[in-house]
Amino acid sequence: MCSKTLSNFYQNKFRVLLQAVLTTALVFSAFLAEAQSLSLDSMGIFFVGGERTDAPYSDGRDASLPTSGRSTVSHQGKVGFFIPETVTGANIILIPGFGLSSSIYLTTPDGREGWAQYFVRQGHPVYIMDIPHRSSSGFAIDAINGCMKADPAFPCTEDIMLGKTSLEQPWSVWGFGPEFGVSFPDSRFPAQPLQENYIEQFGASFELFSGSGRMGAATNGEASQQALAELLDRVGPSVLIMHSAAGALGFRYARSSPTQVKALVAVETVACPAVDNADNPLAGIPFLALYGDYVEERSAGGHPRRRASCKAAADAIGSHGTHARFIDLPGELAIKGNSHLMMQDNNSNDLAGLISEWLQAGQIR
Repeated sequence: MCSKTLSNFYQNKFRVLLQAVLTTALVFSAFLAEAQSLSLDSMGIFFVGGERTDAPYSDGRDASLPTSGRSTVSHQGKVGFFIPETVTGANIILIPGFGLSSSIYLTTPDGREGWAQYFVRQGHPVYIMDIPHRSSSGFAIDAINGCMKADPAFPCTEDIMLGKTSLEQPWSVWGFGPEFGVSFPDSRFPAQPLQENYIEQFGASFELFSGSGRMGAATNGEASQQALAELLDRVGPSVLIMHSAAGALGFRYARSSPTQVKALVAVETVACPAVDNADNPLAGIPFLALYGDYVEERSAGGHPRRRASCKAAADAIGSHGTHARFIDLPGELAIKGNSHLMMQDNNSNDLAGLISEWLQAGQIR
């Protein structure tokens, strides 16, 4: 009996050791896959949609304000691009939501690679866009300087206010946890431990934006539409991956130029539009929507309503014979804990993989 007990003891020990070794091997393999260098044909930055304007209040550095006879470029969008050495997939354009920069697609608060690198490794030319009226793209300074100089031609209105998202405001709105500093038990957003500076790394990426804080004008205005149209004219038909408020920009553009859009991927976007008949341009565009966890618990933003509208859009588009799907991560796939910022979450590559699999299933190239 004693011998049999010892045998079982060592067998159990061996199983535990073997499981630990296999787990370590899988983690190490994933690390190696991400650590491999990217094989790029080219990379860089260009700007779209800008216009040259007279700037009576430009900072000339060598003269007091105002400095007449000078000009600036404003209303532009900034685009970073990464073209793989071997292209096997469709162009992908990644657009961040309100108050966020394209850096959310390049890295995570805890230092992992972003979705941009993931899709490049899958053979997609990738373009990451910072839309107009954000600090990384630039906005007109004349209205601000004119207001400061009390120039009647530049009245001080809410439209020239500058804003930036706080660390505290999005915590419960974006599903990190019930209150600032407290994460949901299974949260996948890398905010903890707070002493590791993860949340500060995330907050440092927030954009300075112009406007009163009402996101419609800054995210889906004419300057943004022009910039996106110029980008698509330059690179050709593409897959638009839109996060949050960027959905309004992408949906509006797709309705006006459906032949330029190979697919729409809505990552917890603002409300998806109704697609009530086959004549709607969106009815013929492949569509994928992703939604994370703790949607009902979010304190603001109408996320349950948004989720319902995107499911309805996917169902409607699919009913017209177009490749379409709505994925409720916790409900359909039992993937728990994902936040509004799923491209930052600790399973971000897995979620990018869902998008990649969907593109392949629809033969979207």
